[in-house]
Amino acid sequence: MYEKIVSQLESGYRLSHREFENFEQFLLDDLHQNPLEYRVNHELAALYYSHGNQLRTLAVSYAKKALELQPNSQFDINIINNASDGVLTDWDTGSHYQLIDYYQKTLKTTPENKRLYWYLLDNLLADGRIREAKDVLSESYVQNPDSLNDFYNVYIEEKEKGFSQVKENYLILANQYSDDWRILFSIANELCRNEEYRSAIPIWEKAFEAQEKPRYTDYYESIALCYTFLGEPENAVKSYRKVLEVLRDEWGLRFSAYIERIKEKIDRLS
Repeated sequence: MYEKIVSQLESGYRLSHREFENFEQFLLDDLHQNPLEYRVNHELAALYYSHGNQLRTLAVSYAKKALELQPNSQFDINIINNASDGVLTDWDTGSHYQLIDYYQKTLKTTPENKRLYWYLLDNLLADGRIREAKDVLSESYVQNPDSLNDFYNVYIEEKEKGFSQVKENYLILANQYSDDWRILFSIANELCRNEEYRSAIPIWEKAFEAQEKPRYTDYYESIALCYTFLGEPENAVKSYRKVLEVLRDEWGLRFSAYIERIKEKIDRLS
Protein backbone atom coordinates (compact mmCIF):
# COMPACT_ATOMS: atom_id res chain seq x y z
CA MET A 1 0.00 0.00 0.00
CA TYR A 2 2.86 2.35 0.80
CA GLU A 3 4.40 1.66 -2.61
CA LYS A 4 1.04 2.38 -4.25
CA ILE A 5 0.71 5.71 -2.42
CA VAL A 6 4.26 6.81 -3.26
CA SER A 7 3.88 5.78 -6.91
CA GLN A 8 0.57 7.64 -7.26
CA LEU A 9 1.90 10.83 -5.66
CA GLU A 10 5.10 10.80 -7.72
CA SER A 11 3.14 10.40 -10.96
CA GLY A 12 1.49 13.78 -10.38
CA TYR A 13 -1.91 12.65 -11.66
CA ARG A 14 -4.91 13.96 -9.75
CA LEU A 15 -6.30 11.64 -7.10
CA SER A 16 -10.03 11.02 -7.07
CA HIS A 17 -11.79 11.81 -3.79
CA ARG A 18 -12.18 8.08 -3.17
CA GLU A 19 -8.48 7.39 -3.77
CA PHE A 20 -7.51 10.24 -1.47
CA GLU A 21 -9.86 9.05 1.28
CA ASN A 22 -8.62 5.44 0.99
CA PHE A 23 -4.98 6.53 1.22
CA GLU A 24 -5.74 8.91 4.07
CA GLN A 25 -7.64 6.30 6.09
CA PHE A 26 -4.90 3.70 5.61
CA LEU A 27 -2.24 6.14 6.82
CA LEU A 28 -4.31 7.43 9.74
CA ASP A 29 -4.94 3.86 10.87
CA ASP A 30 -1.20 3.15 10.69
CA LEU A 31 -0.48 6.43 12.51
CA HIS A 32 -2.79 5.37 15.33
CA GLN A 33 -0.73 2.18 15.73
CA ASN A 34 2.67 3.84 15.16
CA PRO A 35 2.48 7.55 16.08
CA LEU A 36 6.28 7.95 16.20
CA GLU A 37 7.00 6.17 12.91
CA TYR A 38 8.73 8.51 10.43
CA ARG A 39 7.35 6.92 7.27
CA VAL A 40 3.67 7.29 8.11
CA ASN A 41 4.10 10.92 9.21
CA HIS A 42 6.09 11.68 6.06
CA GLU A 43 3.58 10.05 3.71
CA LEU A 44 0.63 11.79 5.38
CA ALA A 45 2.38 15.12 4.90
CA ALA A 46 3.10 14.27 1.25
CA LEU A 47 -0.49 13.13 0.67
CA TYR A 48 -2.06 16.28 2.12
CA TYR A 49 0.43 18.54 0.34
CA SER A 50 -0.13 16.86 -3.03
CA HIS A 51 -3.91 16.80 -2.72
CA GLY A 52 -3.96 20.39 -1.50
CA ASN A 53 -2.03 21.49 -4.59
CA GLN A 54 -4.41 19.55 -6.82
CA LEU A 55 -7.38 21.29 -5.22
CA ARG A 56 -5.68 24.69 -5.59
CA THR A 57 -5.19 23.99 -9.30
CA LEU A 58 -8.90 23.21 -9.63
CA ALA A 59 -9.78 26.36 -7.68
CA VAL A 60 -7.71 28.48 -10.09
CA SER A 61 -9.28 26.82 -13.12
CA TYR A 62 -12.86 27.49 -11.99
CA ALA A 63 -12.09 30.99 -10.69
CA LYS A 64 -10.65 31.91 -14.12
CA LYS A 65 -13.86 30.71 -15.75
CA ALA A 66 -15.91 32.66 -13.20
CA LEU A 67 -13.86 35.79 -13.98
CA GLU A 68 -14.66 35.38 -17.66
CA LEU A 69 -18.36 35.22 -16.78
CA GLN A 70 -18.22 38.15 -14.35
CA PRO A 71 -15.25 40.44 -15.12
CA ASN A 72 -13.54 42.38 -12.34
CA SER A 73 -14.80 40.13 -9.54
CA GLN A 74 -12.37 40.77 -6.69
CA PHE A 75 -13.28 37.51 -4.96
CA ASP A 76 -12.37 35.43 -8.03
CA ILE A 77 -9.22 37.46 -8.66
CA ASN A 78 -8.14 36.82 -5.06
CA ILE A 79 -8.68 33.07 -5.48
CA ILE A 80 -6.60 33.07 -8.68
CA ASN A 81 -3.83 35.13 -7.10
CA ASN A 82 -3.66 33.43 -3.71
CA ALA A 83 -4.07 29.86 -4.97
CA SER A 84 -1.32 30.54 -7.54
CA ASP A 85 1.09 31.83 -4.86
CA GLY A 86 0.75 35.36 -6.19
CA VAL A 87 2.11 38.39 -4.34
CA LEU A 88 0.28 39.39 -1.16
CA THR A 89 0.73 43.13 -0.65
CA ASP A 90 -0.77 43.29 2.86
CA TRP A 91 2.17 43.44 5.24
CA ASP A 92 0.62 41.18 7.88
CA THR A 93 -0.81 38.46 5.64
CA GLY A 94 2.11 38.58 3.22
CA SER A 95 4.82 38.22 5.86
CA HIS A 96 6.37 34.94 6.93
CA TYR A 97 6.70 35.65 10.65
CA GLN A 98 5.06 32.39 11.80
CA LEU A 99 7.32 30.27 9.61
CA ILE A 100 10.36 32.33 10.68
CA ASP A 101 9.42 31.82 14.33
CA TYR A 102 9.15 28.05 13.76
CA TYR A 103 12.56 27.88 12.05
CA GLN A 104 14.21 29.93 14.80
CA LYS A 105 12.78 27.79 17.59
CA THR A 106 13.61 24.53 15.79
CA LEU A 107 17.23 25.57 15.26
CA LYS A 108 17.53 26.30 18.98
CA THR A 109 16.02 23.00 20.11
CA THR A 110 17.42 20.72 17.38
CA PRO A 111 20.49 22.42 15.88
CA GLU A 112 21.19 19.37 13.72
CA ASN A 113 18.52 20.73 11.34
CA LYS A 114 21.24 22.73 9.60
CA ARG A 115 19.33 23.01 6.31
CA LEU A 116 16.88 25.29 8.09
CA TYR A 117 19.47 28.09 8.03
CA TRP A 118 18.85 28.56 4.28
CA TYR A 119 15.07 28.56 4.67
CA LEU A 120 15.27 30.97 7.60
CA LEU A 121 17.52 33.33 5.63
CA ASP A 122 15.25 33.21 2.57
CA ASN A 123 12.17 34.08 4.60
CA LEU A 124 13.86 36.82 6.60
CA LEU A 125 15.14 38.46 3.41
CA ALA A 126 11.77 38.08 1.69
CA ASP A 127 10.28 40.05 4.60
CA GLY A 128 13.04 42.69 4.48
CA ARG A 129 14.43 41.72 7.90
CA ILE A 130 18.04 42.31 6.83
CA ARG A 131 19.56 42.99 10.25
CA GLU A 132 18.27 39.67 11.56
CA ALA A 133 19.43 37.89 8.39
CA LYS A 134 22.98 39.16 8.99
CA ASP A 135 22.94 37.75 12.52
CA VAL A 136 21.63 34.40 11.28
CA LEU A 137 24.32 34.25 8.58
CA SER A 138 27.04 34.96 11.14
CA GLU A 139 25.68 32.10 13.23
CA SER A 140 25.49 29.85 10.15
CA TYR A 141 29.17 30.44 9.34
CA VAL A 142 29.97 29.02 12.79
CA GLN A 143 27.31 26.34 13.28
CA ASN A 144 26.84 25.36 9.65
CA PRO A 145 30.12 25.68 7.72
CA ASP A 146 29.06 25.46 4.09
CA SER A 147 29.91 27.15 0.79
CA LEU A 148 26.31 28.40 0.52
CA ASN A 149 27.12 30.89 3.28
CA ASP A 150 29.23 32.77 0.72
CA PHE A 151 26.25 33.02 -1.62
CA TYR A 152 24.03 34.41 1.13
CA ASN A 153 26.73 36.93 1.99
CA VAL A 154 26.37 38.42 -1.51
CA TYR A 155 22.60 37.95 -1.49
CA ILE A 156 22.24 40.04 1.68
CA GLU A 157 24.47 42.68 0.12
CA GLU A 158 22.17 42.72 -2.92
CA LYS A 159 19.17 43.38 -0.66
CA GLU A 160 21.02 46.34 0.87
CA LYS A 161 22.68 47.91 -2.18
CA GLY A 162 20.77 46.66 -5.21
CA PHE A 163 21.55 44.08 -7.87
CA SER A 164 23.70 46.31 -10.09
CA GLN A 165 26.17 46.77 -7.21
CA VAL A 166 26.70 43.04 -6.69
CA LYS A 167 26.26 41.50 -10.14
CA GLU A 168 30.01 41.20 -10.63
CA ASN A 169 30.34 39.55 -7.22
CA TYR A 170 27.83 36.91 -8.29
CA LEU A 171 29.82 36.19 -11.46
CA ILE A 172 33.05 35.94 -9.46
CA LEU A 173 31.32 33.53 -7.08
CA ALA A 174 30.12 31.43 -10.04
CA ASN A 175 33.73 31.04 -11.23
CA GLN A 176 34.97 30.33 -7.72
CA TYR A 177 32.39 27.57 -7.16
CA SER A 178 32.09 26.24 -10.72
CA ASP A 179 31.50 22.68 -9.46
CA ASP A 180 28.92 23.51 -6.77
CA TRP A 181 25.48 23.19 -8.37
CA ARG A 182 23.72 24.74 -5.37
CA ILE A 183 25.64 28.02 -5.63
CA LEU A 184 25.38 28.09 -9.42
CA PHE A 185 21.64 27.41 -9.17
CA SER A 186 21.20 30.23 -6.63
CA ILE A 187 23.20 32.72 -8.72
CA ALA A 188 21.29 31.86 -11.89
CA ASN A 189 18.07 32.44 -9.93
CA GLU A 190 19.16 35.94 -8.98
CA LEU A 191 20.29 36.77 -12.51
CA CYS A 192 16.86 35.76 -13.82
CA ARG A 193 15.04 37.73 -11.14
CA ASN A 194 16.89 40.77 -12.43
CA GLU A 195 16.20 40.05 -16.14
CA GLU A 196 19.78 39.01 -16.89
CA TYR A 197 18.49 36.03 -18.87
CA ARG A 198 21.37 35.81 -21.34
CA SER A 199 23.93 35.77 -18.53
CA ALA A 200 21.92 33.23 -16.57
CA ILE A 201 21.67 30.57 -19.29
CA PRO A 202 25.32 29.35 -19.20
CA ILE A 203 25.22 29.28 -15.40
CA TRP A 204 22.05 27.17 -15.45
CA GLU A 205 23.89 24.82 -17.83
CA LYS A 206 26.93 24.65 -15.53
CA ALA A 207 24.71 23.92 -12.56
CA PHE A 208 23.08 21.05 -14.43
CA GLU A 209 26.43 19.55 -15.40
CA ALA A 210 27.73 19.89 -11.82
CA GLN A 211 24.93 17.85 -10.27
CA GLU A 212 25.17 14.09 -9.82
CA LYS A 213 22.76 11.88 -11.75
CA PRO A 214 19.83 11.57 -11.68
CA ARG A 215 19.66 15.33 -12.13
CA TYR A 216 16.76 17.68 -11.55
CA THR A 217 15.02 19.33 -14.49
CA ASP A 218 14.60 22.81 -12.97
CA TYR A 219 17.72 23.96 -14.82
CA TYR A 220 16.39 23.39 -18.32
CA GLU A 221 12.90 24.53 -17.43
CA SER A 222 14.48 27.78 -16.29
CA ILE A 223 16.55 27.98 -19.47
CA ALA A 224 13.36 27.47 -21.49
CA LEU A 225 11.76 30.39 -19.64
CA CYS A 226 14.83 32.54 -20.31
CA TYR A 227 14.57 31.87 -24.03
CA THR A 228 10.81 32.50 -23.92
CA PHE A 229 11.38 35.94 -22.33
CA LEU A 230 14.15 36.62 -24.86
CA GLY A 231 11.70 35.92 -27.70
CA GLU A 232 13.43 32.74 -28.87
CA PRO A 233 10.72 30.05 -28.85
CA GLU A 234 12.76 27.55 -30.89
CA ASN A 235 15.50 27.51 -28.25
CA ALA A 236 12.84 27.28 -25.53
CA VAL A 237 11.42 24.18 -27.22
CA LYS A 238 14.91 22.63 -27.36
CA SER A 239 15.28 23.21 -23.62
CA TYR A 240 11.90 21.63 -22.84
CA ARG A 241 12.89 18.65 -24.99
CA LYS A 242 16.03 18.38 -22.84
CA VAL A 243 13.74 18.18 -19.80
CA LEU A 244 11.92 15.21 -21.35
CA GLU A 245 15.25 13.59 -22.22
CA VAL A 246 16.48 13.87 -18.62
CA LEU A 247 13.23 12.46 -17.26
CA ARG A 248 13.45 9.52 -19.65
CA ASP A 249 17.16 8.73 -19.45
CA GLU A 250 17.96 9.57 -15.82
CA TRP A 251 14.66 9.00 -14.01
CA GLY A 252 13.13 6.31 -16.22
CA LEU A 253 9.94 8.37 -16.63
CA ARG A 254 7.93 8.28 -19.83
CA PHE A 255 4.44 8.97 -18.52
CA SER A 256 3.37 11.38 -15.78
CA ALA A 257 1.28 14.50 -15.31
CA TYR A 258 4.51 16.51 -15.22
CA ILE A 259 5.60 15.14 -18.59
CA GLU A 260 2.19 16.01 -20.04
CA ARG A 261 2.57 19.61 -18.82
CA ILE A 262 6.00 19.89 -20.48
CA LYS A 263 4.59 18.53 -23.74
CA GLU A 264 1.77 21.09 -23.58
CA LYS A 265 4.35 23.87 -23.25
CA ILE A 266 6.23 22.52 -26.27
CA ASP A 267 3.01 22.43 -28.29
CA ARG A 268 2.13 26.01 -27.36
CA LEU A 269 5.58 27.32 -28.27
CA SER A 270 5.68 25.33 -31.49
